[in-house]
Amino acid sequence: MKAGGSILRLPLALAALAAAILAGHPSALHAEASATDAAAKLAGLESAKGTARFAAAFASALEAAGSVDELVGLVDRYASELADPAARREAWTRAAATLELAGRFDEAAERYGNAAAASPGKADAASLLAAAACWLQAGECERALAMADLAALSSTEPDLDWRAGLMVGWARVCEDDLAKARSVLDSLEAAASDPSRKASVLLLAWAVSNGDERARLAAELAKGFPGSPEALVASGSVPMSPFWFLAFPRPASASKASPSSAAPSSAGAAPPVPAPPTPSAPAASTQAEGPRAYQVGLFAERTNAERLAASLGAKGFAAVLESRERPGSAPALAVLVPVSAGTDPATLLLRLKDAGFEAWPVF
Repeated sequence: MKAGGSILRLPLALAALAAAILAGHPSALHAEASATDAAAKLAGLESAKGTARFAAAFASALEAAGSVDELVGLVDRYASELADPAARREAWTRAAATLELAGRFDEAAERYGNAAAASPGKADAASLLAAAACWLQAGECERALAMADLAALSSTEPDLDWRAGLMVGWARVCEDDLAKARSVLDSLEAAASDPSRKASVLLLAWAVSNGDERARLAAELAKGFPGSPEALVASGSVPMSPFWFLAFPRPASASKASPSSAAPSSAGAAPPVPAPPTPSAPAASTQAEGPRAYQVGLFAERTNAERLAASLGAKGFAAVLESRERPGSAPALAVLVPVSAGTDPATLLLRLKDAGFEAWPVF
């Protein structure tokens, strides 16, 4: 069942702009040279197949890829030739993360599925969970549910297991099966031992409730987690989709998502994970002025925050540090890139992602 009609996807223009930035618009002469280089790369890879130098040649070709389609095409064609299962999984993950960044969620989900199956007889739970998140954003509720269920069965890590359960809950919301979504809440609440989990559970409970109960849960989020993404969503201050506040684990190579990116993603800044809005939720109003900044990282140690700020500065971004109160934990330092007057927020976000930084809006 496809429930795409109720899913708010990334604007097509934004995805198109991201693809244009990653791919560029070469002149006819440059395009001819690029085609010659691409042919040479393929010839080199073909000649290296079955030899000890293939893995290095493949890695070099990926690093030189100049567009989303070129990188994904290389992975689709040659990942199965890699002898090491871990290397195959990393290649598929990189292709998937690149497609996810470009807003091509159904294609990303398929590649995450390939990454999950890279090791014979052993499914990678983190890749399955990433696939489920992409299927949700694509509006494919049943596929998202299937991937989340598989992730739960494949996981040997308590945190991944809990997150898979949360994804199952949102997949049930996507299917408009609120009764089953509520049944998931019981097990999630029992394991919600830390504040971040509690906020996630409260928001899912808010999504499947209505009337006075929904208002009570929104108030509880606002009181217990003031200024948190979950509280902002429940209050209607920010749109329901994409669910950039649900930070699900991604395999390590997701930090290499952009073919033109040289800088790694910040430690502690997880990729944004989309999920569908609840069908029964009232329309959330977006703030006309847009986000005031984009958060690129959150750190307990000042030195780590300052290191990321310096990295941003080297890439031409003006970064600031802002203290964050965290219920039940010591304050943390958020690394923000402010949206200055006259700056288009969408353009700034694309610049950050193209430079290799994951970011999500702060209102």
